[in-house]
Amino acid sequence: MNNQEETSLKQQELPTTSKANTLKRGLYFFVVAFVIFLTAFGYYKYVQYSNWRTEAIQAIEKVTADTAELEALQVLQGEVRAETDRCKDFISQQQGEFGEFQYCQHFIEWSGKTL
Repeated sequence: MNNQEETSLKQQELPTTSKANTLKRGLYFFVVAFVIFLTAFGYYKYVQYSNWRTEAIQAIEKVTADTAELEALQVLQGEVRAETDRCKDFISQQQGEFGEFQYCQHFIEWSGKTL
């Protein structure tokens, strides 16, 4: 009976060992799948971050260019106002050449429309 009991115990152990191997394989598969998922998710976030960074750099460059253009326009507007003031002073004096007088009248009209 000892032999029969040993044989029966070995037969009972085999399925247990097989279950343990199945559990190990399942756990190994889960770990591998989790690592693949983390790698894919990390790559997705990296691409997303890169896109955001590129958009931010482009926005900063656009704002910088717009700021430079705005400053140039403000300088030009100041020059137009200075010329308008000069022409108003010239017309109020009622002295000077007729060509200059006409220039100033047309300049004041133009600056009134554009400013």
